[in-house]
Amino acid sequence: MQSSLFVKYGGFHAIHDLIDSFYEKLLDSELVGSYFESSNMEALINHQTSFISSLLGGPASYTDQHLKSVHSHLNLNSEVWDEVINLLSLALVEFGMETVDSNMLISTLSGKKGLFLCRQ
Repeated sequence: MQSSLFVKYGGFHAIHDLIDSFYEKLLDSELVGSYFESSNMEALINHQTSFISSLLGGPASYTDQHLKSVHSHLNLNSEVWDEVINLLSLALVEFGMETVDSNMLISTLSGKKGLFLCRQ
């Protein structure tokens, strides 16, 4: 039995590869690619690796307030959210994450959706 999904899927190095693939998809997206034009992609991928690792039972942790504050200036809407979730789901499949595990991760993220979107 695995101690966590973080361990099951190979820890930081493997999760970093997953997130790198995810961001390639985001950057290629006509809908969301422009959100990253002035971003430090290396730093962003490292932060996202830590965040997803934490959701999978890894050692990092992010508060809801932190998530809200770092996304509040982006004016994200439901269409953008859906694109990000769809691209993440695709990256998870390509990574080889089992459906039950990817569904859990997407469900956990979806429970935090309001922290990412602007108030409309």
